[in-house]
Amino acid sequence: MKVLVASSSAPGRTDDDFSWTVDGELVCIGLPCCTCPGCGCTWSVAGLASSKATSMFKVFNHPTMTKEEYLVAFQDGLTRQGWLESGDSAAAKDMEVWAEEHLAVAASYPDGTDLQIVDGRVAARAGSGRSAG
Repeated sequence: MKVLVASSSAPGRTDDDFSWTVDGELVCIGLPCCTCPGCGCTWSVAGLASSKATSMFKVFNHPTMTKEEYLVAFQDGLTRQGWLESGDSAAAKDMEVWAEEHLAVAASYPDGTDLQIVDGRVAARAGSGRSAG
C-alpha cells in the first residue's frame, strides 16, 4: 500500500527546504500551525511519530502495512499531537476521511516520487516521478 513518508533529501532541494522528521515516518498534510509569513508552515508536512516538520516527503509502497494499520497510526499520531481527542467519534470519522485523502494522494504517484507542497497543493519535485498528482 502506498503511503506518504518523511524524507530528508530530495532532488531540486532549495535553501527553503528543511527536515526535522525521522526519515520514513508517516506524514500528515495540512496541519494548521501559525500565520507567520515565511516560516515554512505553508509548504511543510508533519511527521506523525516525531511531531516535527519537513518540506520533503515521498511516496513509499509499504510492503506489509494494511489500511486498518494505517488508519490506526494516523489517528494515534493526531491524538498524541492534540489534534484529535480520544473518544470523539465525530472527529474520528473526519480523521478517517482525511487519512483516506492521504492514501489517495499517495496512490496517484509512482512509488519513490519525491513530493512537496506548492501553493497549498501536493506536487512532484522536478526530476522525480510525474509532475502532477
